[in-house]
Amino acid sequence: MSENPFTVAKFNKAEPIPGRRYDIRDPLTPGLVLTVMPSGAKVFYWVKWVNSRTVRERIGPYPDEVKIEGARKRAKALNAQQTQGVDPALQRRQLRAEMTLGELWTLFLEEYAKPRKRSWPTDEKRWRCYLKEWENRRLSTITQQEVAQRLASITNRSGPIAANRTRALLRKMWTWAVRVRGLTLQNPAAETEPNSEKGHARKRFLQPAELQRLWKVLAAEPDRDLSDLVKLLLLTGVRSHNGFTARWADLDLEEKLWTIPAEFTKAKRELLVPLAPPVVDLLVKRQEKAKEDAVWVFPSKTAADGHVVTLWKRYQALLQAAEVTGLTVHDLRRSFASYALHAGVPIEVIAPSLGHSRPGGVTALYSRESTELVRLGVDLTVKKIIAVATAQAAEATILGCRPAWAGVAS
Repeated sequence: MSENPFTVAKFNKAEPIPGRRYDIRDPLTPGLVLTVMPSGAKVFYWVKWVNSRTVRERIGPYPDEVKIEGARKRAKALNAQQTQGVDPALQRRQLRAEMTLGELWTLFLEEYAKPRKRSWPTDEKRWRCYLKEWENRRLSTITQQEVAQRLASITNRSGPIAANRTRALLRKMWTWAVRVRGLTLQNPAAETEPNSEKGHARKRFLQPAELQRLWKVLAAEPDRDLSDLVKLLLLTGVRSHNGFTARWADLDLEEKLWTIPAEFTKAKRELLVPLAPPVVDLLVKRQEKAKEDAVWVFPSKTAADGHVVTLWKRYQALLQAAEVTGLTVHDLRRSFASYALHAGVPIEVIAPSLGHSRPGGVTALYSRESTELVRLGVDLTVKKIIAVATAQAAEATILGCRPAWAGVAS
């Protein structure tokens, strides 16, 4: 019986041949060879006749990455695939040509979301927060189990509704790709279970003690961009995307008015936001330090768009320092509205500055000529927030406050 050539001892003695490679075959595992390169490098391959041609499937270099038993295990798996009619080389080529999740997202955003959905900025935010880590993954490598695990992680981190909306986004992206792009892969989000949303309507806003702690943390925060942005969101009630895309050209600090263009609003209508004196002071200080040709109020050196696009991680650090839990960035907007109501400002008055529309009501008539009523409501709201934040009002709760709006003509 001849000596087995497929051993560590034989491999160590195998010398390179100048100008050509040669194979040492494993007599125990069909298709498995160790290829000795002219350079002296040694690499395991699976070599078989498949579909009328020779296929060489690289397994890995010996001995740094793959040992003999590991190579045999991989070769046996490839043999099993061949028995089932699978061509490993063709499969590999198809995978290289396959779309990544990032490529699908770009197509979905530009060809479907932006033309059809007013809420596409929210989709973009969910992509950045929850799915962008998978942008280089080939679609066929994303499994239902992985999606379920990711959704469970989002539920723990951001709540059941955030997980459900992310699930809906991924599922829609896939469905769109099947319908429009001819994708034939099974949708990995389709069979995952959504969270129950019963009883999960967001009611979260900053309670007085939380507001006071957060305000102190903001005052001590060395990153003034972060501190100013969080204060702007809290004291105007605008959506985070509007804060990120705030432009100096849209701000009239003398008139204390911020005109948010329709392209940046959820409702695709121009939004007029009166600015309370503390907000104007904040913006004046930023403007004094800004470059003469600055476009964005909150510029970014790293973001492709030139402005801040997220503050999630830094915001979470602020909350941790302030010992505040379960408060999303959007809850700052909800806090503004809640303090407005408890300052006695009617919802019909504060709604226009939030971009909410009520057919036939005050909002429907809102224009540049009718901003003063809204401005008064905004000023009262901001005074209330700062009074509580700086402990000028020794309150344990904002409930039961005297209506500050009493006596104001509508």
